[in-house]
Amino acid sequence: MKNFEENELIDKAMAGRLNAEERRMWEALLAERPELEAEAQIGRALRAMPKPPAVSSNFTALVLQEVQRSAPERAARWNFHWLSWPRLMRAAGVAVVVFGIGVQVAHQRRVEKQAVAQTVRSFAGGMTVVAAGAEAQPEQIVTLLQDFEAIRNLPSVSDVDSTLLAAMRSTE
Repeated sequence: MKNFEENELIDKAMAGRLNAEERRMWEALLAERPELEAEAQIGRALRAMPKPPAVSSNFTALVLQEVQRSAPERAARWNFHWLSWPRLMRAAGVAVVVFGIGVQVAHQRRVEKQAVAQTVRSFAGGMTVVAAGAEAQPEQIVTLLQDFEAIRNLPSVSDVDSTLLAAMRSTE
């Protein structure tokens, strides 16, 4: 008997669908190979078991469809799905850093404005000393400014002639 015919005979014997000719061949095969009787008993025991519940071949696909169908309902309830804790914490951190930089820039500008105002005040204070009073005549102011220009054009000398300074003070 060929191997294919033998396997077909074993399958029919386990399913219990043997006709008279096949039954005779099965008994001859059992006499040759007694271990097939154990396989036949296993086949009969399997046939006696209840049928498993019917599960479609696309069970996984159906489960995933059900999960996806319930997911939009959850997303529809809460529209702020992009506002998760990690994103919220990152945004808060960036806001704190930007706020700190803004405060520092504003403080620096205020300090610079105060320094400029102080410089202007000290310069203005010096100008009040130089400024002419109400009783000054315009000719005196022009003379004073002409002398100022001449003094500015003098070369700077590191050696001070104290005798010349004393002589100039005495003439005043």
